[in-house]
Amino acid sequence: MKTIQNPDEYSKPYREFVPPSKTMVDKNLGETLDCKLPEFQFINRGGKITYHGPGQLVIYFIIDLKDFSNLDIRKYIQILERNIKEYVKSEGLDVVNYQDEVGVFVKRKSNNCTYKISSIGINLQKLVTTHGISINIQNNLDYLNTFEMCGLENLQQTSLINEKKTINDDISTIAKKIVTKINHDLGDMNIIYKSINEDEINL
Repeated sequence: MKTIQNPDEYSKPYREFVPPSKTMVDKNLGETLDCKLPEFQFINRGGKITYHGPGQLVIYFIIDLKDFSNLDIRKYIQILERNIKEYVKSEGLDVVNYQDEVGVFVKRKSNNCTYKISSIGINLQKLVTTHGISINIQNNLDYLNTFEMCGLENLQQTSLINEKKTINDDISTIAKKIVTKINHDLGDMNIIYKSINEDEINL
């Protein structure tokens, strides 16, 4: 498992073609937000176009499902989703389902509207998983709410800080909490926490 915060970037699966009118990022977005437009990356995973950036917790998993008894890709995704939901609920947010979509959604009491707070995108090759989950903690929502993220029309993103206004834990602590819960459901593997620099990530 690898927990990171990415630089500002958009990512999109190689195999996913979506008409530009539906999800393509506005070419003038940089001018609109008065900032540099994030990089655009094509990657090998499921899902649709999404955004990663500072303040968003990303957890990547490299898991060989053959090493686990009674664990298929559906159960694996359910484990990820369930533990994110439990964490978000523990922070006092109202977690709801949204049209049978994968991910974590919350309902804001002030306007009774539903927002997405976490995404799941998995690649599976020979029963080995890569990629994983992202959770909006305190990232810039302007990058997320200017296009149809994850192919969900008329649904905006939110973050933990946007809903709670204050957060007691830093992102590293939040990452350890979520990883510990997921690891427990996978069978309590031995985890050694190690901080690495950007050069090591790119190796």
